[in-house]
Amino acid sequence: MALPLSTAETTELRIVQADDAVFASASPRVSKALGTLESRVQLMTALQASLSVDAILQAFFRHAQTRLRVSGMWYRHNEAAEQLTFGTEGTHSLAYRLITREMHLGELTVSRQRVFSVNNMAEFEDMLMSLLHPLHNALRYAAALKAARTDSLTQIGNRAALHESLDFAINSARRYQHSLSVLLIDLDHFKQINDSHGHETGDRVLQEVVAAIIDATRNTDQCFRLGGDEFVVLLGNTPAAGASIIAERVCQAIASLNICSDSGSIVTSASVGSATWQTDESQTELLERADMAMYQAKSHGGNTSTYSHSISL
Repeated sequence: MALPLSTAETTELRIVQADDAVFASASPRVSKALGTLESRVQLMTALQASLSVDAILQAFFRHAQTRLRVSGMWYRHNEAAEQLTFGTEGTHSLAYRLITREMHLGELTVSRQRVFSVNNMAEFEDMLMSLLHPLHNALRYAAALKAARTDSLTQIGNRAALHESLDFAINSARRYQHSLSVLLIDLDHFKQINDSHGHETGDRVLQEVVAAIIDATRNTDQCFRLGGDEFVVLLGNTPAAGASIIAERVCQAIASLNICSDSGSIVTSASVGSATWQTDESQTELLERADMAMYQAKSHGGNTSTYSHSISL
């Protein structure tokens, strides 16, 4: 279903999905959608050439430019964290909320300098029918990719996402010659928490710890679950001094948590190791240095942080 977001220059298009078919019926005041069969085939072919939301909407925008002389298009899908803009905004617009029985597909607006006629609106709604299936498939594909890189318990990046992001960060640091640091965080005595309070409470502790880490770091920093009770934070454009400050903040945030269970209150703390990338160092070597720094912090009793400059590999 494509529901108009405003009454100005929009019409209602009801779309019913059944199995693999999509049927449409426009409001009575709208004539049959224009556009030749050849044009529809061209659009459908272009939209089915990719599973990228961006690429599909780019193809749709180009077709709308050709058919309706639109100057701009805007798309938003909050759940998928997608917000895309194409071209330049015009004076007159058509805006729709895209919905199927299975899922919400986002909101789409096109604009141009000239007023949209009734026939223009009907043709655009005809084009929207061709967009729904490819967009639905692309959003599902993007969600699957995200799930493959997301830790299901904490909803942060998993080990696969860490290695992918760290590889990109190292290449960026090498190319633009800026600093890159990492934190490796390991909870202290987490096994005792599981044994004393149960694994369900242990899971809740991990979720609270992740929230504390995110609160203690910056919006540009990236947090990942390495596995178990170990986490890694990527600190872009951050030298050693900055990494040490953030590491201490993380320690304090985790130690300040107030978590209770049926078995009593839970004391949380963490050992944090930090390291700054060195030229030509691999991501494995960087993480190993941070890991050694973390173990040194743990050997001091935990609830503290150590920087890797005092450690020799």
